[in-house]
Amino acid sequence: MVAAGYTQPTVWDVASGSRIASYPRQPANEIGDIEVSPDGSTLALTYDDKVRLFDTSTREPFLVLRGHTCAAGGLAWSADGSMLASHACDGIRVWAMDVDDLLEIARQNVTRSLTDAECRQYLHVEHCSGVPD
Repeated sequence: MVAAGYTQPTVWDVASGSRIASYPRQPANEIGDIEVSPDGSTLALTYDDKVRLFDTSTREPFLVLRGHTCAAGGLAWSADGSMLASHACDGIRVWAMDVDDLLEIARQNVTRSLTDAECRQYLHVEHCSGVPD
């Protein structure tokens, strides 16, 4: 599979040359890069300072990765699809795609409990009940 697009991402079957899927038009800004994960389950694209992920079976967005301070341009998946790298003028970010990997990174690096606002943003729960302060 290969993905391409300027404002409307499209995935093509390289062997047959046929279009597999088109995705919703993105913001008016130019898409910097589009990559399909090695297992074909996720389409990643950059626009502005964000990386947006789509489920290829539903064509629905499921996650927006924020962190760059300028327009993101390049993307690359690890061979096993567990990591996604994005490049922008402020450097390269490597995103862990596996929840267990993310939890392990958090356990090693977080030195305080999450606030209720962080629980709403990152864990999608109203309060972090039962989490020690």
